[in-house]
Amino acid sequence: MSHNLEFNSSPVFFFGAKSIQNLPKLSNITKCDCLQKIFADAAFKDFTINVGESSFKIHKVLFAAKSQTLSEIFKNNPEVQELNLNDISEVAFKAMYDFIYGEELAKDANHIEVFAAAARFKIDDLKENAGKFLLDNINENNAYNVLVLSNKFNHEELRKKAFKVIQDKIFLDRKLNENLAKEHQKLKELIDVKKLFEQKFADFNLN
Repeated sequence: MSHNLEFNSSPVFFFGAKSIQNLPKLSNITKCDCLQKIFADAAFKDFTINVGESSFKIHKVLFAAKSQTLSEIFKNNPEVQELNLNDISEVAFKAMYDFIYGEELAKDANHIEVFAAAARFKIDDLKENAGKFLLDNINENNAYNVLVLSNKFNHEELRKKAFKVIQDKIFLDRKLNENLAKEHQKLKELIDVKKLFEQKFADFNLN
């Protein structure tokens, strides 16, 4: 997968790949008082990620341990100490940032954007959390967007649930061709035609 990234280079201390790989699991990190103090101290933040108008100072080794994508970027660009992300929203990155630092994923977060960010940056536990929330909260208002997301990241469980909601709630239990689940653009055209017909029908009755 290609990434829309920009780097700003200057000398920077870098934890080697071996040290990153040998880090304790994050569930254990939170139990270690000394590491908790380090990761809570902004003075030890040694990398900057710019998203939109916001800049996030981070602990490079922590983000490398949580994100396989960022780990590879850091290892391949050891001289870099600043990264510009141009194709992710500030809201989605902030949710990812908070999660890495131990915050729970908020119920009012944009879980579709968070899922996409977690999939892109290969943060499996965040992706799992966002995916579970979406599975439990798919409705006729977000089902199509969830379907698009499921096709982009090949998430079969989300795809099936979103398609069923579209079939049951939008098309009122009418049987749809199952191939439309993977051809969401054609499905969108069908949804738009249905909405147009309903609007025309409503306008006709009002007259």
